[in-house]
Order: sequence, then structure tokens, then C-alpha cells
Amino acid sequence: MRWTIPAALAATLSAGVALAQPLSPTPRDVEGPYYPDILPADSDNDLTVIRGKQSAARGRRIRLEGRVVDRAARPLSGVRIELWQTDAGGRYIHSGDPLRAERDPAFQGFGAALTDEQGRYAFRTVVPAGYASRPPHFHLRLLRGERALLVTQLYLPRRSGERGIGPGRLSLREAAQTVRLEPAAADALVGHFDFVLDRSAE
Repeated sequence: MRWTIPAALAATLSAGVALAQPLSPTPRDVEGPYYPDILPADSDNDLTVIRGKQSAARGRRIRLEGRVVDRAARPLSGVRIELWQTDAGGRYIHSGDPLRAERDPAFQGFGAALTDEQGRYAFRTVVPAGYASRPPHFHLRLLRGERALLVTQLYLPRRSGERGIGPGRLSLREAAQTVRLEPAAADALVGHFDFVLDRSAE
């Protein structure tokens, strides 16, 4: 089931994007080994429900939304955003995940969204679990047609007492890759993140 952009997002711009020029491009980050080796048949922007299944994914819900703009804050439409992540138990849908048998069968694990004329995108998913030395994070790839414009990772805000980059935080510009969280109704979260692309990448 495809999930539409909420009216609240449609009516507002994400904080800060339209105010400063030029904007700094969103940092690149490693793709990692768990981009799905077999894409799911249902790969829309709602990762909490798989078409044809009765049950929904386990875990706390998060709505990840924002815009894709260039360095002059102009919206970029028609950009495909791919998102892949762990489920609430820290498992990927990739066949190489050593504990894949324990993954949530009701979680889609991968989804895609297309930016609209104002550069807006939205996903509905669950808060990803960390694993080994890695904190909770989202993997994302932005494409124009078949051309990758950006591969990066987004992090959730640090928990109290968490310090340093460490082996699990790969980016030296982590602050520019952190999702801004807000509480929402019914034990859910809203995460805001605006991607800034250099037009030379197009």
C-alpha cells in the first residue's frame, strides 16, 4: 500500500532549507553490504505493511519525511529515494545477514519514494535497531533514472552519554546526517531530514 505525503508536510517547508544560501551538500556515506540482493515484490514507501499479508511489522513507527533540494534551495522533483534498514530486531532482508531467519516476516525492509514537484518525500517505517557496534541508522540512495546521485546513511540522535564516532559511526560529518525527531500520536515518531544535492551530480 503506497503511503501519501501528509498534509502537514505538504503545507510547510522543512526548517532551515529555504533560508540559507548556498547550502552544504548532504555528506556521502558507505552503502554497506546489505542492499537487498533480491528486491521485495512490494517496495513502496510504507515499510510497515507488505501487500497481501495480514500482519503488520513489529516495532515503534516512524514517519521519515523531508525534501530534496539543490544548493540554492530549489526543489528537485522526480528523484527516486531508496531506503533500506534493519527491522526492530536488527535484521536485514539480505540473504547474507547471518541471523536472517530471525527477521520480522511482516517488515518490508526496503522501500522507494519519488519526490513530488516541491521535492517532498515521505516514508512510513519502524525505528531500526542497532547491531554489533552499529547504532540505529537508515541507508539511502538517491537516483535520477539509473544514475545514483547520492548514497548516504542517516542516524538517529545520540542517546545520553554516547560519544565519539567509534567503529559504528562511519561519518566525520555525523551532525549533517542526523534526523530531527519529533513525537507523534500513538507511540510514534516523526523524523525530518532534507537532502541537499549538488546539481553537478545530476
